[in-house]
Amino acid sequence: MRMYGVCLLVVCLHIQEGIEQDFGAPYTPESQGLIEWVNATIKYVLRKLFLSVAIRAYLWLSFLQGVAQQLCETVHSHTGKSPDSVIFLKSPGVSPMTVGDKVRFVDRVPGTQEGFEPRREIGWFGGVLSLKAVSVVVKRKEGWQMVRIHPSQVRLHQ
Repeated sequence: MRMYGVCLLVVCLHIQEGIEQDFGAPYTPESQGLIEWVNATIKYVLRKLFLSVAIRAYLWLSFLQGVAQQLCETVHSHTGKSPDSVIFLKSPGVSPMTVGDKVRFVDRVPGTQEGFEPRREIGWFGGVLSLKAVSVVVKRKEGWQMVRIHPSQVRLHQ
């Protein structure tokens, strides 16, 4: 019954907003061609990015949230809006760093003792996790590691 209510709400919204629904056969190349083409392009670009920075496959998940965020902030050429700005009616803004950028850690503000103590390491930006945390992938003696760190402690590496 709940599913029926949700479907009815979607139909009412489409009628109210004047959105035409034209459904084709599901999961066929004719109806899903554009989506599959975009998915293949995204997979190709991600694979190329990860291979170009020589990141091991088990660390790719560290970057996916940042990639999804950037896709949601990408402005569509036809509509002139990003998916986030359409859904939330405002854009939270694009991070000055993008997934795969080389970043360096900076020292904490003097006087604070808690949390991760940066050692001026250089890593790869993985994405924004929340307002208070970003992910950075660094190579240490033990191998590659994902580090959650406050955004104020990360700067672009020149």
